Amino acid sequence: MDHINVLLVDDSAEDLALGTVVIEELGRSVQVHCVKDPEQAMAMLDGDWGAEPLRIDLLITDWVMPDDGGIKLITHIRSHEHLELMPIVVLTATDRADEIDWAYRAGANTVVRKPDGLENYRAMIDLLLEYWGSLARLPTRG
Repeated sequence: MDHINVLLVDDSAEDLALGTVVIEELGRSVQVHCVKDPEQAMAMLDGDWGAEPLRIDLLITDWVMPDDGGIKLITHIRSHEHLELMPIVVLTATDRADEIDWAYRAGANTVVRKPDGLENYRAMIDLLLEYWGSLARLPTRG
């Protein structure tokens, strides 16, 4: 696996902590960055926080966040040339077909149901990192 930078975005501090711990425990060549809200993620990606924009190879984001945060984040990414090719994985607890379709229409590359239980969550993250870190060819860093 090549080294990849992953950005986790979730309004649940518990889910962010779980994602970070699981990624670190898997021992893959991944640097994980976490933020609790889409606005902070957009600022990091755009460099609006006083530093160079954060180069992210894979975004893993919650879909259902306050103020339609998931849709706003994905729409923002897809509307900026320096971000538009970033792979986006949406994690969601919803089974509503209209919500899932909305995520794809907004520009998600895949939508994954948040699994129940630590072992299922670990297996899901491991598969995502295997796919995006080893099997898939990521866009160039332009």
